[in-house]
Amino acid sequence: MSEEPRRRVLLATLIPLGALALMAVYLWSMSRILLATDVNIAPVIALLFALNILVGAGLAAGFPKRRRVVATMVAGIMVPVLAVGVVGAVAGEREFHSAVSEGPAHEPGEAPPEEPGEEPAPGEEPAEEPGGAATSFTVVAQDLQFDTQSLTAPAETEVEVTLDNRDPGVPHNVAIYTDETAAEPIFVGEIFPGPDQRTETFTAPEAGDYFFRCDVHPNMSGTFTVA
Repeated sequence: MSEEPRRRVLLATLIPLGALALMAVYLWSMSRILLATDVNIAPVIALLFALNILVGAGLAAGFPKRRRVVATMVAGIMVPVLAVGVVGAVAGEREFHSAVSEGPAHEPGEAPPEEPGEEPAPGEEPAEEPGGAATSFTVVAQDLQFDTQSLTAPAETEVEVTLDNRDPGVPHNVAIYTDETAAEPIFVGEIFPGPDQRTETFTAPEAGDYFFRCDVHPNMSGTFTVA
């Protein structure tokens, strides 16, 4: 086989493999960036990535005979995305993913185990147990909304929160943040589909007004008051 046919066969093999490798690196970088980004900002970044690809493809198509120009444009797109993807991988995934439940804590069809002691009725304000040991409240999620938009608890006290998810097959959780930006979490509850219940505990912060929501459906939200 002469040198020219051999070179063509080599290029016909290496170019598709190189393209696949570049696509894999680009997709990996995008996934790291989106997983490390706030849930409210991730869709905007995904849209910008799509526009990035479309613009890059359009520019490459406009210069079919200028390989150096095309290579420079590809590098200009790939290198920043890869760099930010590495930063996202080092930063780790956002809290939303680490809180996802791996599965129900009991057998399907079996009623969830009852917690010791009496639980407040849905929507009832928290009531401190005798001796000030803990505070508990129940939040009901039904029809993609919480049954209350106001929760209260004493400052710097262990709080027990029960989420009663009554939406079949729909995941919900209760998460508490310092403010409506949801940038600094105080407590992030387990995400699980209904119908089911989960009871978790956390320590209330100092006195003030805070923000609670369902991380899957941010429109389900309210004010968490610590007195």
